[in-house]
Amino acid sequence: MGTIGHWWFQSWLPEESKDSVLSFDLTSSNPWQQALTILQLAVAVGMVIALVLDTFGEDLFSINPRRTTTRVARLFIARRYALVAQCAEAIHACAQARRGGEQKPAQLKELAKRLKTVRRGVLDAHHSRGTVARWSHRRKPLKLHERHVSAALVALESKLDHAPGEALRDIAEALLTISDRYCETRLGELLDEEQLNDVTPTRNWDVLRYLTAFVLGAGGVTGLALTGTVPESAEPFVYPIVLMTAFLIAFGRDIRRAFDVFSVITGGP
Repeated sequence: MGTIGHWWFQSWLPEESKDSVLSFDLTSSNPWQQALTILQLAVAVGMVIALVLDTFGEDLFSINPRRTTTRVARLFIARRYALVAQCAEAIHACAQARRGGEQKPAQLKELAKRLKTVRRGVLDAHHSRGTVARWSHRRKPLKLHERHVSAALVALESKLDHAPGEALRDIAEALLTISDRYCETRLGELLDEEQLNDVTPTRNWDVLRYLTAFVLGAGGVTGLALTGTVPESAEPFVYPIVLMTAFLIAFGRDIRRAFDVFSVITGGP
């Protein structure tokens, strides 16, 4: 931690904890020291994991399925083609809804769930496909295009309330186009330009999510440390759980992407 950061912590910490702010001592009886130690360790581990994934993520997703038989390799392959399976499930939901009958309301609700999953996959297509390097200049326009495509799916879904027959057909055609072009690695043209002309791209909330995770994690750990509600023997276990919960809350969409991959593998909902 730099000099400015050290001074900032020193300015609001109690006098008895100032001398040990930067020491990683989980056995300290000072609640401030324990809270800051856990927070520092969690941030350090998170940065290392993020660096490893950012550096080797594309290499992991380039595993040849014919040469690997491990479960981990199959998981990476499943993640690469999860979007295709999700599009297929949403197209099947469209077909079910077109049959009508008493089950149509429930089928339309199921379609909405499937489309939400597809939109999450679309927003991550540039990463899951594994064809673009982490720091490539191509990522920025791809992410903008993905946001347009996600918004286009939202616009198509909104037509279900006034033209359900036409909307179901258009949604199925769009999903088929997205899955085909994703397989062809045409990530910058998942849908045609005319389908995106009148669409406002969805906003990117990643920066706000990081800030939310930090505030929730730091606030939760500090609050528990100050109130003393957690026994000392349980603090090394409770504090990491609080931090992980904060990141789960802040990055709900990205966490759901992992669950989406497992649902594709297991065939669950």
